[in-house]
Amino acid sequence: MAKYVLYRELVESVRPSAVASPEAAAKVVLAEGAAVVGQSAGTLIIDADADQAERVLHQLPGWSCTPESRAFRIPRPPRIHPR
Repeated sequence: MAKYVLYRELVESVRPSAVASPEAAAKVVLAEGAAVVGQSAGTLIIDADADQAERVLHQLPGWSCTPESRAFRIPRPPRIHPR
């Protein structure tokens, strides 16, 4: 199993009222046999195989899915120019 990030998107073709809440999305994830391992406002981290993640995504219009990449960018401090 791998970790995936599910997040709500602003999609013009989907009415905002048709987009499932994170709680409703978590229920869909659990119904497909996957596990929710983290949750934030509008974002779920799930532990699932690729087929499960795809099935979950098809049931959640207005949501997107991407594999979790444990990589993150550390911003560089701004350059200070002497005056």
